[in-house]
Amino acid sequence: MRLDFVLIANEAFALHKHLLKLYANRELTHEKRIFNYRLSRARNVSEDAFGLLTSSFRIFHTAMSLMDVESINYIVAAACTLHNFLLSHSPRYLTTSNFDRINKKSFENDEGEWRNENAVVLTPLQTRNLKNATAEAKLQRYSYCDFFNGVGKVECQESR
Repeated sequence: MRLDFVLIANEAFALHKHLLKLYANRELTHEKRIFNYRLSRARNVSEDAFGLLTSSFRIFHTAMSLMDVESINYIVAAACTLHNFLLSHSPRYLTTSNFDRINKKSFENDEGEWRNENAVVLTPLQTRNLKNATAEAKLQRYSYCDFFNGVGKVECQESR
């Protein structure tokens, strides 16, 4: 089974061939619930990464939309480089409590400390009519759903 690289989006975005989002909560099958769980877990990893960068580097609390794209690329690359340097050279920079974790008994998400400090409020995106996803986009999401419930299955997903 060949799966294309995709971006993970929330409900503010339309389903697209290269943009996966959750199935709507109405009429979810077991397989779709598993897909939603796995996609949500992947989104948590991205949220952790951005949350940790934001809590460490104040530049991400500014209106970057006023900057040119090249400058933003340099800022993000510099922040990631500094983050990696600090991880390897400063034992007090981050601890495991900073990151989101899966509770091994309940398989629930225990939130990392970055979520409690200096909460960043992002401007909500404008909602659009999202009903007309292409057949190709739906097939892509189905392929991932099939993978998560088949060869890509993980032990903890069944306890959800």
